Amino acid sequence: MLKQRVFTAVILLASAFGMLLWLPTPWLSIPVGLVVLLAAREWGQMMGCQGARLWRFVLLIVALSTLVWADHVRWLDATPNAYRLQGVFVVSALFWLTLTPIHLLLLRFPLRHVIGFFYGALLIIPGALALLWMHALSVPMLLSVLGIAWVSDTAAYFAGRTWGRHKLAPNISPGKSWEGVIAGALAVCAYAAFLVQEVTVISQLCTQVGWMPYLLGALLLALIGVVGDLLESLVKRIAGVKDSGALLPGHGGVLDRIDSLTAILPIAALLLSWVKPT
Repeated sequence: MLKQRVFTAVILLASAFGMLLWLPTPWLSIPVGLVVLLAAREWGQMMGCQGARLWRFVLLIVALSTLVWADHVRWLDATPNAYRLQGVFVVSALFWLTLTPIHLLLLRFPLRHVIGFFYGALLIIPGALALLWMHALSVPMLLSVLGIAWVSDTAAYFAGRTWGRHKLAPNISPGKSWEGVIAGALAVCAYAAFLVQEVTVISQLCTQVGWMPYLLGALLLALIGVVGDLLESLVKRIAGVKDSGALLPGHGGVLDRIDSLTAILPIAALLLSWVKPT
């Protein structure tokens, strides 16, 4: 199982980095659209949808993503901006910062009701749009944001296994600990400091906003990634499944791999659209 998990992770990372580095944004929208389709299918299945009802939901999510992005591209200037996407990012931020913590505290989520379709759209669409917008803005910036999720998850995993004693949310995800969250936050601070020294666009961003807002922004993204992870764990628990799918050997489904990114990417894009990095 471990070898299978590592092998799948290597393939996924190599493919993702290759596409992010070498594909122009219009071409990148094709694999991103495929991820949206697969994630929507997994979400629909967890809601209990089958057959034509499932595919109507999947096609609706893909169509909405395509229409919003096409509208943005139609108005795109030489310098990418997010004015026509800011509304989507603001709604997503409100969802992650207000509604999601409430659901986590109540241990309830309207998965099998009509609102579950709306929540599915809020989970999937803004993250995909944010990824494409940041890719058009700056590939190094996008990779740096993605790194926050990977650094935080890795540090939290190993610290939790080594020192984890105090459970973060035992009724949702028994494996997560406060020690892991703290280690992930500290690792992200160190990672953010490293980026300032090594990545020009991040150094310029830090100079523009100042060290404290920069570090607080990185910490916010790390913590909101934990919220995204917990929400997907709660949804799976309510749906009665171990993984969101079985597409990725050793890793479960697509949603299992992008759970924290669905929360991090829209908020990162919103912050960057306010800052207008040079």
